[in-house]
Amino acid sequence: MVGWLKKSLLSLLALLALVLALHGVALWQIGQQLRAMGSAITAQTDPLFTRQITQQTVLPTAIKAPAPPAPVPKFEPKRPVAQVNAAQAATKSIVEKTTVEPTATLPVPTASAAVTVDSVVQDTVSKLLDVTVNASDTSPLRSPQADASAASAAEGTDPAASLAAQGPWPSDTLLSYKLGGYFRGELFGNAQVQWTRLPYVQSNPVQGNPVQSTPTSVATPGERYQVRINLGIGPLGVQFASQGRIGITGLQPEVYEEQVPNGTRKVTLERREIVLNNGSRVPHPEDGLANVQDTASQFVELGQRFSTGRARLAAGEVVRLWLARPGGVDEWVYDIGPAETLTLPTLGAVQAYPLTPRPLANPRGTISAQMWIAPSLQNLPVRIKITLSEQSYVDLVVQKIEQR
Repeated sequence: MVGWLKKSLLSLLALLALVLALHGVALWQIGQQLRAMGSAITAQTDPLFTRQITQQTVLPTAIKAPAPPAPVPKFEPKRPVAQVNAAQAATKSIVEKTTVEPTATLPVPTASAAVTVDSVVQDTVSKLLDVTVNASDTSPLRSPQADASAASAAEGTDPAASLAAQGPWPSDTLLSYKLGGYFRGELFGNAQVQWTRLPYVQSNPVQGNPVQSTPTSVATPGERYQVRINLGIGPLGVQFASQGRIGITGLQPEVYEEQVPNGTRKVTLERREIVLNNGSRVPHPEDGLANVQDTASQFVELGQRFSTGRARLAAGEVVRLWLARPGGVDEWVYDIGPAETLTLPTLGAVQAYPLTPRPLANPRGTISAQMWIAPSLQNLPVRIKITLSEQSYVDLVVQKIEQR
């Protein structure tokens, strides 16, 4: 009798523990949904991935020289036909006088005198353009095309040409990882990194209907992107999301969010300032000339730099980029080590270069991320190791890479 009561009590306790666990999972899912409803990240439909990526033979990529600025056409005002005919007649008369009277000395028009009218008009147009750009900078509402045009005007380049010079951006990509590690015990789970290109949508000024561009191999001015990182550890989950646009100098994040079990942390990257999670504002580094990335966008940005030759993926090289995180903005410096052979679960042996971050000058914690970039797999991160402390870490090893 006592044994039966003991077994019944144990069964009841086990059932109660199961109910509490299910209840906790349900509460967590409800919390995730509520946080998603208040999220600044645009909800999207996952693309249909149709092919699996395998290794490709990659030759070393030389660093490309910056694209030369597009030639600026000379402004020449059109004159009436009567004035043109009169000018031609005057020129003919001068030639005839020179032929009949060879001893006569005619004044040779100097270059400064010849271009006086054109230079004045061109200078006036340039000043008007400068005033227009400066006046539009004060407007709180700016379209992606206006931002691209203003940036390209400052650099003397065409936005579409600058985007094309970057080389092809990857199509919609999904990387699936096996998660391992240690935090008060062994960790097991899975993770995903998803890159999605979103077409730029604008209103048709004539008909009032939305018009959107279709993403191609080469980005177009105003095209948007989204990067999501999902970590699943048992019943718990963590998500990092970055959203912004593809600018003429690389990715330009606009909002970054971290959804963790105890809340949501956010960073908003405005044109001149960065708003941190606590509401404080900090200026863009280097007077806004640098493209500030975030924890999620950096993986795609680095891969694109290596693919286009803007950065060299080789042992001994150094890569620098600014990262905006909920607690602040810091310059991260990655040292590239010698290539290592990684044995991946489904892709086999892969050569990858480790990128190890240097310690920050003013660290706000002990978390750091090391990544391994594989040239034969489109310079994607095939391994990511997140160090939480001396004894705790999360290790992600890629299992499958899919693209649209």
